[in-house]
Amino acid sequence: MQEVLDYVLFRINQDIVFTVRSVILIVIGYLLTKLIVYGVRRVLKAYFKRRKVDEGRSYTIVTLVKYLIYIIAFFTIINLVGLKLNYLLAGSAALLVGVGIGLQSTFNDFFSGLILLIDGTLEVGDILLINGKHFKVKYIGLRTSKMIDIRNHLHIIPNSQLVNNKVDNLTDSKLPVRFSIQVGVAYNSDIKEVEDVLLRVITPFNKYKMTYLPSVFLKEYADSAIIVELNFYTKEIFTIERTLSDIRKEIYKEFKKSSITIPFPQQDVWIKTEAEFKNEDFNSSKE
Repeated sequence: MQEVLDYVLFRINQDIVFTVRSVILIVIGYLLTKLIVYGVRRVLKAYFKRRKVDEGRSYTIVTLVKYLIYIIAFFTIINLVGLKLNYLLAGSAALLVGVGIGLQSTFNDFFSGLILLIDGTLEVGDILLINGKHFKVKYIGLRTSKMIDIRNHLHIIPNSQLVNNKVDNLTDSKLPVRFSIQVGVAYNSDIKEVEDVLLRVITPFNKYKMTYLPSVFLKEYADSAIIVELNFYTKEIFTIERTLSDIRKEIYKEFKKSSITIPFPQQDVWIKTEAEFKNEDFNSSKE
C-alpha cells in the first residue's frame, strides 16, 4: 500500500514531484475546502439575517471570507503534499510571465473585483446608472459582475469597467432621487395654470408630503414653445421608466382638459413672387 501511495505520477523537476498520495491529498483538501465554505456561508447568512444586515453588505463579507478560506486552503494543501512554493514558482516563471502578459486585462478585472468587494462602493441590490441605462447589481465576482436591466436581461460586466469608468450609484445615499420631466407649452399659455396642473398631476406619485416636495421650473424660451420642467422624488428607481410614462400620460390628459396646448415645431416659409425678385435685382443695380 505504501508503495502505491508513493508511486510517482509525474514530476516537473527534481523538487516538484506529484505522487498518488499528493494527488489524493489535493482532492481531499479541495473537497473539504468546498464543504467548509458551504458551512461558513450558511452560518454567516443566518447570522446576518438575524441581525438584519442589508443584503449588499452581507454578500460582500461572505464573498471575502470565502476567498480567504480558499487562499488559506491553497497554501495548506501545498504544504501538506510537500511542495515548496518557491520551487513551484521558479519552475513556472517563464510560463507565468507569458500568461501575465496575455492576461493583463483579466488581472485588472481581478484586482478591480477586490477593490469593489473591500471598498463597498457597489453592493448587491444597488441600482446603477451606466451610460444612461439603469441596472440592478445581482452578483459581484472577482473578475466580472452580473447585472440585470429593466427588461430583466442579464449583463456580465468586467469589474475594471465599474472601477475605471463613471458609474452613478442611485441607491448609495439611501435618499430619494430626483427625476425630471420636461414639456413644452404654447406661448399664450397661463404659466401659473400650467404649474398648478403639473403639481396636481404629480400629487398621487408624491410619497414625501413634508419633505422632498415636487417643483416646477420654467427652463427655456424655445423657438416654438415655453419649456417647463416638473421635478419629483422617488425611491422606485429601477421602475422609473414606467413611472415617467404614467406621469406623461396624465400630463397629456390634464392638459387637454385645461385646453393647454403642447405645440409642435413650426417653421414659416416665404415664397417670393417673380415681381419681388425683379424688384430686388432693380434695387441692387441702382446701388
